[in-house]
Amino acid sequence: MKQKLFLSLLAIAFAVVSANATDPQRLILTVGNVEHLNIQDNIDVVLVQGAPDDNVILMDQNASALLNLRLSNKKLVVGMQGHSLKKQKLTVYIYVNKLRTITVEGTSQVRTEGSLNAEKLDLFIDSGAKVHLKTRGVIKAYSLNDANLEIIYLSGQPLAKRGY
Repeated sequence: MKQKLFLSLLAIAFAVVSANATDPQRLILTVGNVEHLNIQDNIDVVLVQGAPDDNVILMDQNASALLNLRLSNKKLVVGMQGHSLKKQKLTVYIYVNKLRTITVEGTSQVRTEGSLNAEKLDLFIDSGAKVHLKTRGVIKAYSLNDANLEIIYLSGQPLAKRGY
């Protein structure tokens, strides 16, 4: 009986540790009036339409410890903090409202939750990156470092489809 109880507890502990190890850490970042977003390293980013009058940059407590953020004018560069965290998978929810360009480098993945209110969005993509965006405006995609782009439009009638 004791052995079965011990094995059961061991199996539960192993399942909890395994579940926590595979779950990416989720961080929240509000970038207000940032117009240019550069995603680096190996980060999963979920873009969410923020409030139109939101002009502040806010982050949760975990984001400040795990992310390397550099802000210059209206451009924000988001990377991982330190070399030891490069193997850890992070998911960052970024609330945007005035986005004009997105640059995705490394093996990052960017997607939207809902639809972005952007009239025109320029997208620069590296060869290892994946991007799946939904917007009410025009998206123009450009490759970085002569990477091959595979552009797929899921809607029946896109407003514009150009890949450079």
